[in-house]
Amino acid sequence: MFFLKILILAAAVIYLTGIWGWTAGALFFDACRRTAWGWIAILLWTALCLTLLLNVKPLWLSILMITSLFGGVLLWWKTLRPSHDRDWDPNFLKLPQMT
Repeated sequence: MFFLKILILAAAVIYLTGIWGWTAGALFFDACRRTAWGWIAILLWTALCLTLLLNVKPLWLSILMITSLFGGVLLWWKTLRPSHDRDWDPNFLKLPQMT
């Protein structure tokens, strides 16, 4: 039984690390456009995750809350439209073509 608890806890840590990392990247690169505000967004996201994990009991409820926040960021991220309107280096200004 102890081994099963350790296995479930390890799976939860891997799952939460993936969710945290993807959301931090989305906030940094897409929401804040790689500015100093991006670092602030990452710090706030990390503080929110840690606060939920440490203060909400039982553990599955805090994981559910973090997953729902991740879902909200994912829904927002899916509404973004791809664009090519950035300040590109002249070597990469045009899209590649095959002839």
